[in-house]
Parts: sequence; C-alpha cells; structure tokens
Amino acid sequence: LGFTVVTQAGIELGKLDHWLATGANDVIVVKGEKERLIPFVMQRFILEVDTAAKRITVDWDPEF
Repeated sequence: LGFTVVTQAGIELGKLDHWLATGANDVIVVKGEKERLIPFVMQRFILEVDTAAKRITVDWDPEF
C-alpha cells in the first residue's frame, strides 16, 4: 500500500489505497484527484511493479 501509480507517460494517477478481490482477478484502488479501479492483470494493465521505488506503472488512460 502507498505505492505511487503512474502511466507509461509518467502521469501520476495517485496512490495505491487498497485491493479488492474479485472472482476474475484482483483490482487495485488508486486514490488521487479521483478514485480509479484498475484490474491487476500483468502485461495488460499492470506493466511494472517497482518495490524499491514503491511505484506501479500502468497502461491506463488518465481520463478514465
């Protein structure tokens, strides 16, 4: 928790607040200027998890 979530372009979406367990896959809840629910699917939406830097890089439209 507390990881910074950024897009591939370096736009900060917010901080990882918590996880939701769903039937299909987990979802991360990112809180920034708005709350976003991003499916935790590696290589599709989640591109990199850098534990040392506490950063998650996502393929996500910042307008969504």
